Parts: sequence; structure tokens; C-alpha cells
Amino acid sequence: MYYTHTYMFGRSFIIHTDTHTYIFGGSFIFHLNLVFATSDEFWEYLKNELSTEEAKNAKIADEIEGLSREYVEGYSKLGNGIEGLSCSLELIESQGLERGRVLANFACSTPGEDKGNLSNASAEYNFKILELGNQLEKSNMNLKSLQDLESTFNRFEAT
Repeated sequence: MYYTHTYMFGRSFIIHTDTHTYIFGGSFIFHLNLVFATSDEFWEYLKNELSTEEAKNAKIADEIEGLSREYVEGYSKLGNGIEGLSCSLELIESQGLERGRVLANFACSTPGEDKGNLSNASAEYNFKILELGNQLEKSNMNLKSLQDLESTFNRFEAT
């Protein structure tokens, strides 16, 4: 969006925008260091400037659309991944508790049995739970990054 200010000085006037300054005076039009002999040349120049800016805007809009599409796909995949990891973690925790109780009861009923198997099984489940917890934490960090990216895009689209 461009803000335009116009200043009149007798028969001459100045149009000042965010990016350009045009001076209209007598039979000449000045744009920074450019001089246009006729208003037709000036309007042709402005049309070219406008089409260049529109092309830039279209390119940026395409980039935003592509990134938004990637964001939506990534967000969906990440949400599904987090849900899957949560379910896996809950399943492993519930199986670990059940198997731990069974092994503990079995170990108590047979006092001469080697208790090394119990600690190995427990360590294996704890490791798996820790591994899934780390994956879940990474997924949550990715989700946060995608949410930050979405907020950046929303601010960019607003401008």
C-alpha cells in the first residue's frame, strides 16, 4: 500500500509516495533523475512500474501460497505423528506396568530365579518410553516451529 502526498506550487506540483517522488512542472515531468518530455511517456513509465510491482506481488503471493500449503501438510503430518506417538507411549506404559506386575509376581513366587531378567525387561521398557518421549518432544518442537511460521505468514499476508 502506498501513501501519496501531493504538493501544489502555482502551475507545478509534486507527488510523493513511499518509494518515488514525481515533479510536474511546465511541459516536463521529473521522476528522480529522469525527465519525461510528455505526459504519455510518464504514464507509460508508470504503467511499467505498476506491472513490475504487480509481478513481484504475484510472485510473493505464489510463494506464500506454497509455503502455506506446506505448512498445512506438515502440521497435519505432525499432528498425526504426535497422536501416534502418544498412543504408542500409552500402550507401552500400560504393557510395561502389566508385564512388570506379572514378572514381579513370578519373581516373588520363585525365589531362586535370576532377577537379572526382570531388570533387563524393565530397562528395555524404560528405554523405549524414554525414546518415545524424546520423539514426542521433538514433534512438539516441530509443531511450535510450524505455529511460529504460520504466525509469521499471517503477519506477512496482512501487510
